Amino acid sequence: MAVKCAVTSGKRHRKGGKIVVSYSIFGSRKECYWQFVPFNVIVNELLYPGAYTRIYLHEDTKAVPVFRFLKECVRKKAPKLEVVTTDIPYVKGGRELRQWRMRPIWDHSVDYCFVREGDSVSNIPEARASRYFMKTGWSVQMIRGHMYHEGVMAGLTGFFCPKVRRLVPATFEKYDAFSKQLRDPEKMEHDQHAMRMLFEHQLEDIVDFPMETAKPHLKKKIHIVPESEYAYLSMDDVPEVVRSICTKVHICPGASKGVLNSDLAKVTSLDTETARIVKKVLRSDSLFSYWTK
Repeated sequence: MAVKCAVTSGKRHRKGGKIVVSYSIFGSRKECYWQFVPFNVIVNELLYPGAYTRIYLHEDTKAVPVFRFLKECVRKKAPKLEVVTTDIPYVKGGRELRQWRMRPIWDHSVDYCFVREGDSVSNIPEARASRYFMKTGWSVQMIRGHMYHEGVMAGLTGFFCPKVRRLVPATFEKYDAFSKQLRDPEKMEHDQHAMRMLFEHQLEDIVDFPMETAKPHLKKKIHIVPESEYAYLSMDDVPEVVRSICTKVHICPGASKGVLNSDLAKVTSLDTETARIVKKVLRSDSLFSYWTK
């Protein structure tokens, strides 16, 4: 089968200096991996100031509402949304597609890339830590929010891309080839294993942000940043309704179940172009009743 890859975005952006929050969405069985997409499309540009939400979207999601939703948002020129579509074959667990969310590292229009899980919503400490990371010039941000989180968590990483591009293989395709040489290539967490193998021998380039029940990393060369070090950073530029919703979310991916459709309704009423477009799209078709009922 021929591989297609098409990048579409709501509006043209200036070259350089972009912040991207990156996701991979594929498969049609687990709604948890796409249910927060409308919410994240609205709030990411507020939590990570001016950020683009970039979604690597497999065409097998045509069977679920998220595919049509994203296409409609792009058609209506949602200003901070970028969608990359592909029909690349993938093995069980989606290693290939999960790994695609790292592609912005090799995009020279991107300064900062934050890799996130489709079943998560960023909370306020996570966003504050990421803002702090962007002020420091460190290369790799590692966030951990649970006592069992050890090492780099694929869906909770941040990259200062101009520096990281000097630490990684020259192209994404070469990085992908590197990852395929590692053990258990069909396991769901394989992309995380590849990330650890690549970065954890470059410890001086990693900064660790342990939160909630996570313990500080034991490897001495990794710089540990306690929450007290960046707690002073104001989040007052984030609308109060977003701060209220995102304060109740835990840092662990998959722990965003407390974000309800009623919360989505609140953020669609925000005075931003993205919120207005998302609201209009959600009201345009009964297919999107999953998010509006």
